[in-house]
Amino acid sequence: MSRKVKQFIFFFAKFKAEIRSPEKKSVFVEIARPCTTLISLLKNPRIMIEIDNKTYAEIARLLRDEIGDADYFNGSIDYDTDEFYSTLTTTSIIFRTETHCPDGVFRPITDVIPLWWEFTTTQATGETLNDFSFSELKPYLLD
Repeated sequence: MSRKVKQFIFFFAKFKAEIRSPEKKSVFVEIARPCTTLISLLKNPRIMIEIDNKTYAEIARLLRDEIGDADYFNGSIDYDTDEFYSTLTTTSIIFRTETHCPDGVFRPITDVIPLWWEFTTTQATGETLNDFSFSELKPYLLD
């Protein structure tokens, strides 16, 4: 670990301790977790998982299967790879149009509005940041 990184960690810890403890009596207790977390993030060579188009397409397929013919979805889907395990939890409104065909009525998805969503990724080392974006997922959900 470089000297600048160590200095930053020390400054970060000292700054946090001075804010939380004006008397500076519990400095080590106050800074233990922020420093440990920061050091583990800096040591981890892969801080963020990048979600690629293939992953977006697979997550969209799983979500479409769960949505079915509904106009509203509230639930979770799990996606597992060799690299990470993920869960998408969302509450979304599903907009559809009705198309009448000789075979019956077809209701394609025309828009998905997420009211709330969370996408978590976990690796063997624990929960990991990711660059998931619902706006990137949305095109794969539309018919």
